[in-house]
Amino acid sequence: MKLLRNNRRLLFTGAALAVLLTVANHWISYYTTPFKLDTGMSGVIYAGQYVKTGKWVFDCEYGRLVSRAPLPPPIAALKKAKRPLKLITAYSLNDADKAVAIQLVKDFGPDDYEKLKYRFSSQGEDSEIQFHSYYLIKNYSGRDWAVDVSQLNAGQYNYFSAAAVPYVATEYVDHEKALKAAAVSCPQPQ
Repeated sequence: MKLLRNNRRLLFTGAALAVLLTVANHWISYYTTPFKLDTGMSGVIYAGQYVKTGKWVFDCEYGRLVSRAPLPPPIAALKKAKRPLKLITAYSLNDADKAVAIQLVKDFGPDDYEKLKYRFSSQGEDSEIQFHSYYLIKNYSGRDWAVDVSQLNAGQYNYFSAAAVPYVATEYVDHEKALKAAAVSCPQPQ
């Protein structure tokens, strides 16, 4: 009987130790990852769990998470959305360009959804994916414009926002540029 009790204690102690070591290993690898961005005010975005999969690259400078394989645009979700695109004015444009950008986003419709291309994703301070960004270069009003469409909460609520900015190829960050920049932005290769 005493031998049975000692074996139970030994098994319990071994199981507890295994759980403790697993939790400690996870905590250490999560918080000591080189793939993170300090956002200030005690906020840190950790991306090691994504980078480890081999499917993502993290940009330690801008906090972007970039899928190695471009994600498909959420065409069906855009078509289902009651109010597909909410205009955001994140870009500082002069009044004439702002008027064109607003009209461009209003005119952006289902035919354009099919042409969207993936740019990058972003994480919130909880280190979960917050949104995916897609884009389309479109000639509108005699000029090329980049229309950025963001899928907020990455498919959970399918809330979309959009912005437009005059397209300058050398300055615009598409998927290829975001991937290249992310690959060399962290202290450790990805």
